[in-house]
Amino acid sequence: MIDKGSNLFISETEWTLIKKINKLEPTEKANVNINEALLNRAQKVCNHGKKVDPQWNLNKDNIWIVKPASLSRGRGIKTFNDIT
Repeated sequence: MIDKGSNLFISETEWTLIKKINKLEPTEKANVNINEALLNRAQKVCNHGKKVDPQWNLNKDNIWIVKPASLSRGRGIKTFNDIT
């Protein structure tokens, strides 16, 4: 866990921006004003995650199976590859 006071802390809004930038095609990235300091901080956070989480590389390919608590017999089950 990275505390809010840490120089590695990235807010939820910043992560949303980083994810949007990463989904862009290279030609589209050329037209976007990218905050290099934010991207460098994000890279440091990812490097930190790799050090402390032995399953870090597995997390990018997860499939989440979500089942409503009130239903039974497999009703209402949904799958997601990203729960954010």
